[in-house]
Amino acid sequence: MGEIGHRLVQYFWPYTDTPIPMGGLNTHTVMSTLLVIAVLWVFLFWAARRIQRIPGRGQMALELLISAWEGLVASLLDERPQDDRRRILPIVMCLFLFVMVSNAIVFFPFYGVEEPTSDLNLTLGLAVMSLTYATYSGFRVRGVGGYLEEMCGPMFHQHDAKGMALVMGKLSGVAFFPLHTLGELSKIVSLSFRLFGNILGAAVIMTVIFALTYGTLTPLPMYGFFLIFEAFVQAFVFSMLTLIYTAVAIQ
Repeated sequence: MGEIGHRLVQYFWPYTDTPIPMGGLNTHTVMSTLLVIAVLWVFLFWAARRIQRIPGRGQMALELLISAWEGLVASLLDERPQDDRRRILPIVMCLFLFVMVSNAIVFFPFYGVEEPTSDLNLTLGLAVMSLTYATYSGFRVRGVGGYLEEMCGPMFHQHDAKGMALVMGKLSGVAFFPLHTLGELSKIVSLSFRLFGNILGAAVIMTVIFALTYGTLTPLPMYGFFLIFEAFVQAFVFSMLTLIYTAVAIQ
């Protein structure tokens, strides 16, 4: 139990006395992440290497995945032009694939392989990337002024107000803007800690069960549930929340 959450951290660049900034480098997380990228590259290359009118198994799996996410994007952005939907689709779908494979990468029986998403550093990075893209999409579609004006609250941009009501509406932005800014920053904490907590929590539960049953075959179905179902659900939730935040930012 004492090894749960332990990370192999490298504090110096190899074969030197030069320290690595930002507190070191999580070696297992980096290697597992590179393995995830390699697995995704191999799968996508295999699925799309020969695009045919009658698809094979790999092409069919990829087309089904694209069609499913294309439908979800279209349902949330039905009032937006098709170019906006096509711009958002690859980001959301790639997030889904990366998080899902990262959650299930322990299928590979290699030493040191562990879920990269059980490291808070990686989930924080993914959350920052997701919210940055959502904010960028809002700036691109509505303009910087329009996006910031929306952050000032509903009374700030009322057009029919006059006199004191107009003044009070403009002053309300002083209170609403910090609250909305705090709300946007809290999304980073929510996204990252939700993914990190669920994946690490599943690892803790399986460690306890295996310790109590002495590694017998009893917990194998539960292990499959956590490894497959939990990996898919958490990847879907993370990607869907990214899609919702982006849709709210541009509409």
